[in-house]
Amino acid sequence: MRRIEQAAYDIPAAGELLLFIRENYRTVPAFCEAVGLDRPKVERAIKGGYRRMHLDLALDIEHATGGRVKAGRWRRGGKAA
Repeated sequence: MRRIEQAAYDIPAAGELLLFIRENYRTVPAFCEAVGLDRPKVERAIKGGYRRMHLDLALDIEHATGGRVKAGRWRRGGKAA
């Protein structure tokens, strides 16, 4: 299993985002280019590199996924607000 997929299991929203990307865009760079998000920030979020997810990024991801990945799911524990 690749490192990004392994990291995605630790945070529910990361796994949901990676699944969305694989189903719709195939790769993280393709997703980021299509929706206008910063690839390093998205990859860092998926890998769990933020102690606290930036609200703007979480909301941008929620919007880019059509609401499939809720901003509140990035909280540790994964319970949406």
